[in-house]
This record gives sequence, structure tokens and C-alpha cells, in this order.
Amino acid sequence: MCFNKEFLQEKCINSFVNDGIIFTNESQFQFALAMKIKETLPDSTVYLEQPIFLKNKSKDNIIEKMYIDIVVKYNDKLYPIELKYKTTNKELVYSDSVNNYYTFNQGAADCGSFDFVWDIKRIERLVFEQGLEDTHIKWSRGEIIQTNKKNIKIDYTTLGEKPDFGRGFVIMITNNKSYYGKKRTEQLYWKNFILEDGTIGGTLNWANDTEELSDYQKANKSDDWKKIKNACGLSRCKPICLKGSYKLEWKEYTPANIDFNKKPQFKYVIVEVKELEYKSPVNDL
Repeated sequence: MCFNKEFLQEKCINSFVNDGIIFTNESQFQFALAMKIKETLPDSTVYLEQPIFLKNKSKDNIIEKMYIDIVVKYNDKLYPIELKYKTTNKELVYSDSVNNYYTFNQGAADCGSFDFVWDIKRIERLVFEQGLEDTHIKWSRGEIIQTNKKNIKIDYTTLGEKPDFGRGFVIMITNNKSYYGKKRTEQLYWKNFILEDGTIGGTLNWANDTEELSDYQKANKSDDWKKIKNACGLSRCKPICLKGSYKLEWKEYTPANIDFNKKPQFKYVIVEVKELEYKSPVNDL
């Protein structure tokens, strides 16, 4: 069996829909997906919250530490998966004939959209041989720390010294249409990160009426940049440079047994990062 986007969609996500599952939070989604993968592929090994470290080669100190939600080892290949489960900005109760399923307030679709694209970038780092930038930049408490790519080593810990990542995935389930809806003028400053159907790639920046906020020093003087920094945090202010281009195609996540009763319905999207289909970046958003 091939571990790909179709597998995750047909054997996992669709099974949740058929079973009438509404998750309350991302942790439930993570655990259910890991269990479903292991159930469907009993020969696989599934790691949760797998730590990966970027280190300085000479000093061996940690430049960056990141965790991958799920890493699946199957047929000697590794498949990293990042998850997002985003609910609309009010508390809701979904019901079937027996149970109630609660979802809670998660606004900040601007931050969530940026984080989804950033997760694609993180998966690129693992799947693409040249995934790291030529210069790695870490933003911390107002400081900008730069390290040349040649001075960085990646420590995969329990995954071994030279793990073979076949492909990777980023999945979102949401009932907040701000993620996939058409661009609106009041969302102009984060228009490049709205995840509507289409193709995403290239360099994505926060934007204002007249120019993209791609230069840190210039952006630091703008009112929009200050709004972004205050609302989304300093770590999200930098642009994201994707090495590949990816098709976004939202699909319905609507269990038949759930009484939606005019409540927002769920949709999901799966992005697959494959080195063999690496293309020159484009940006249609």
C-alpha cells in the first residue's frame, strides 16, 4: 500500500466521517489519526511529537528545536505529518442521537493560516534535500540571529542519522470559513495567507495597500507591521519562502449522523510535499 495523500484521505479522514467523529481539539485528531494509521498499516511505526533539532556544527548548540506532530515509518521510509484543527470563534455543540461534541473558541485565522503555511515550510526542510535556507534566521525577543546553512546540522534523534523522508503532509480540518473563503478587503494585510482553493507557493508576505512587507527594517516602521506584531507575535512577522508549489483543494467533512442545525460545517485540506514533484515556486494567492 502506498503512503500518500489518497491513503490519508480515503483510509483515514473518510473513515472518521463515516464513523461520525467530530473532534473537540487537535490532540484528539492527532491521536485518532495515529491510531488509524497503525490499525490500517500494522507493520508501520508511528511516532508522536517527534523532536528534531537544528544545531551549530562546530559548537553543537541548538539553533532551533521543532516537533513534528506525527512521523510514520513504513517500508523503510519516513513520512512526517503536521496537523491543524481549527474551530470557529465561538463555542458550539454538535450532536448525534447519543452524544454531544463540543468545539471551543479559536479565532485568529490570520495566525492559523500563517502557521499552516509555515508547517508546509517545515515539512519541506525534511523532504527536500535543500530544504534549509542558505541563511537560517531565528527571531527571538526582538533579536535576529543568522547562521549560515553550511554551519547547520540536523539531529533527527530516534529517527537515525540519515533518515529517508519519502514525502510529507500538512492537514487541516476546520469549521471556520475564514481559512478557505474568498479574500475580503478587511483581511488585506493577510491576504497572501488565506488558504482558498488554488495554488500556493513562492514567497508569502504580510501585505498592506501599497507594498508587501518583505523587508524587516521597512516593515518595522509601518502601522500594519505593528498590528501584525501585536496580533500575531514577532515570530510570525517574517515572510515564508516555499521551495515548491502546492494545490489547495478543500473537501467536505460532514458526518451524516451529526445534526448541524445551521451550525458551520467542517472542511479539510491535505497538502502533500513530494521531492519528485518539486517545481519552481509560483504564487497564485
